[in-house]
Amino acid sequence: MSAVATTTERRRAYSVSRGRLLVIAAWALSRAYVTGAAVAIQLFGIALKPWQPGWAHHFALLVRWDGHWYRTIAASGYLILPGHHSDPAFFPLYPLVLRIAQPLGLSENAVGLVVSNVASLGALLLLRELALEWVGDETATRTAVLLSVFPFSIVFSMVYPEGLGLFLILGAALAARRGRWGVATVAAFAAGLTRPEAVAYAIPLAGIALSQRRVLTGTRAGVAAAAVLAAPAGTATFSLYLWQATGSATAWQASERTWGRPGGLGAPWHAFAALVEQPSPWLYRDTAATVLYLAGLALAYRAGVPRTWVAAGAAVVLLPVLTGSFESIGRYGLLAPAAFAGFASLLRTRRRWWSAVLVCVVLAFGALVSLTVSAP
Repeated sequence: MSAVATTTERRRAYSVSRGRLLVIAAWALSRAYVTGAAVAIQLFGIALKPWQPGWAHHFALLVRWDGHWYRTIAASGYLILPGHHSDPAFFPLYPLVLRIAQPLGLSENAVGLVVSNVASLGALLLLRELALEWVGDETATRTAVLLSVFPFSIVFSMVYPEGLGLFLILGAALAARRGRWGVATVAAFAAGLTRPEAVAYAIPLAGIALSQRRVLTGTRAGVAAAAVLAAPAGTATFSLYLWQATGSATAWQASERTWGRPGGLGAPWHAFAALVEQPSPWLYRDTAATVLYLAGLALAYRAGVPRTWVAAGAAVVLLPVLTGSFESIGRYGLLAPAAFAGFASLLRTRRRWWSAVLVCVVLAFGALVSLTVSAP
């Protein structure tokens, strides 16, 4: 091997190591910031309504809202209450993980916080690896760092499944790209049991399979096909379980209606009508997030991110609107990582980059304060 080739390989290895370290540092700093700010808001009563400050409640701000439902499922399983908010709206893998706490004598909240934070680190590192081929080394690192500091990424430090879901989605894609289709199948199936948005990632998995079609023959082709269908199969398995547990295979959809997602052909109209008939700052926040994510996906397309990833991201962002509400798209959009590659492609200058990071840090604090009133 020539001296020039050796030097090039060393530079590449240094770049990869440096990029990973930057992502890990961004994760550590952002998680410390979110946790510290949440404790400060609670301790000093910095809130939008009366809030119980003090250490007695530990990290209450990070374990409320949907965290309550996941803990309930972990403790008691699923129960549908017709016409009322009920837990079949929440997918099962995350509460299954929380059940680890019971035989170990641990707090379900503690297990949830550890899993969410650690899974988000894995997701960020996987995102950088995938983005290397999309947008190049420097922008790939910025893509992962930007996701780590994004305001809605506060849920990566809460008892919420987005970090775990993103880790499984990206893990399935990276395994498929490396030809490890068995691993991709397991990860995609698990993702389909974590969040319904995982179904959209059958699109990029199919794209990866097509790109490898010359070497996917015989059994390997069958395993690749299984990986493409694995996330939808995971979601279908949840419906089958609900049928057995509650007597209704459509319990998930019925429960979603009580949460303001009626479904059907008129659902998009319901979503837009709510902006006028039921206005709230939180609904406007999530509507603005929808526009922002779609803009990020448009930038990603322009930056050369594969169309399959852009299409999957668009499906993730638009699915809530198509089912009847803009609500919570802010955090659902975290599962559209291509958008962050688009944002990063626009932040190439030092001034733009640090301005964006500063804005994200300030808005993240605001998002934490809003948790005293509204779900993320």
